[in-house]
Amino acid sequence: MLPPRKMTEDFAVAASGTRKRFGAIEALRGIDITVRVGEIYGLLGPNGSGKTTFIRCVAGLLRPDGGTLTVLGGAPRAAVAAGQVGYMTQAPALYGDLSVAENLRFFAALQGVDHADGRPSEPFPTTDSRTLVTASTREAAALGDTARRARRG
Repeated sequence: MLPPRKMTEDFAVAASGTRKRFGAIEALRGIDITVRVGEIYGLLGPNGSGKTTFIRCVAGLLRPDGGTLTVLGGAPRAAVAAGQVGYMTQAPALYGDLSVAENLRFFAALQGVDHADGRPSEPFPTTDSRTLVTASTREAAALGDTARRARRG
């Protein structure tokens, strides 16, 4: 095991000895992870290994019972409150009978986005490099299929 790196705001996520328990179940047992700003990081493991629990801690939805966890140099809830972290559940809330464009227009209208029917100025707009995105293998494959269809046309 490598020694933990120094935790600074250079890390999007820094966990050291992070623990979380649900009664008798130890979901996180002293996890040590650092993810640099702009780095893409995947969590792999069998069901029940703590992946979702850790992501929920990073998203500020759960508080670890021990150790330290920082997101963008501060408390996870502060990063979420500042709009620097987003979270998508394992079951996306999209309507399967609508196309991708129809889902986007629908949810944009719900959020009061002006010109929700307009086209973006670039096909894949860039985001702040500190945005942390997670997706399951199935969701990542679906995104790849969508991108291939869009390029074709």
